[in-house]
Amino acid sequence: GGITTLALLIFILYASYPFINVFFGAAILAIIFKPLHRKLSKIMSIYTAATIVLIISIILIIIPFIFIINGLLNQIENLPAYIKNISSWQENFKSIFPFPIEFNQGQIINQITNFLSDSIKPIFSNILNFFILLFLFFFIFYYLLIHYNDLIELLLKYLPFNEKNNRYLLKKCREITQATVFGSFL
Repeated sequence: GGITTLALLIFILYASYPFINVFFGAAILAIIFKPLHRKLSKIMSIYTAATIVLIISIILIIIPFIFIINGLLNQIENLPAYIKNISSWQENFKSIFPFPIEFNQGQIINQITNFLSDSIKPIFSNILNFFILLFLFFFIFYYLLIHYNDLIELLLKYLPFNEKNNRYLLKKCREITQATVFGSFL
């Protein structure tokens, strides 16, 4: 019985390893948004409050990505104009420096094209994986909001310290997580 349970636990840990960042990210987000969820739960059901918090978190996470992707696409779109400016830069360098500086536009275009293709291919080849992980992230986040207190009680029960020390550790973990996240935005 015990060896089978241990083997099963090791297998589960091994199988969940690729998703460990998703679990921890969802836990961090749940710690951050739990005060909002708690306030909303006083005026509506915990499920409705969790859904509203989920929508708010999706907006706060997805909107910046949209702006970043839009900025990157604008930079790529302007790339031909930048390459055309290289010849004017070459003329400016000739007037400033007494020695010749040569720009090989073909080589620059090849290097930029190789860099972009090497950078963009993994993004599009892993886009399905990204959306699966994103769905899993928000799924775990939603249920962590709903079952937050149950999970805390479970942790308190199985952590190897007395209840006072366990509560102190959980309080400090919550404070450190919130301070780290809010400090990184300042």
